[in-house]
Amino acid sequence: MSALPRIAIVGRTNVGKSRLFNRLTESRRAIVTAIPGTTRDANEAFVAWRGRTMTLIDTGGWTLSDDSSLDRAIRERTEATVQASDLILFVLDGRAELTAEDLAFARWLRRIRRPVVLVVNKIEHETAARSV
Repeated sequence: MSALPRIAIVGRTNVGKSRLFNRLTESRRAIVTAIPGTTRDANEAFVAWRGRTMTLIDTGGWTLSDDSSLDRAIRERTEATVQASDLILFVLDGRAELTAEDLAFARWLRRIRRPVVLVVNKIEHETAARSV
């Protein structure tokens, strides 16, 4: 039997990766707060969808910051998870402008040659959708 497909949820801090993970896994496994950097380590779960099972991975927020060894470790772990995944869900905050980190991560994702699905999050309300 072949390994299950691996799908990584990635993006900078506080774009809604953990909330999306919880929604897709129909669970509350990932901690969701307004505090940037809450998710530090990958969180994995099996998901069944349309008769297929896959592994979904919630990652810590990707950052350009090298301010701490923790920032570097989270970025390296996210990058390793991406490299080991079959599909990437790149999450952006639809209420915010694109940041230098969003653009740098997008450039990096293009180079690694994995399929990427862009997910624009936080636009579930009509007023937020109008401002995008």
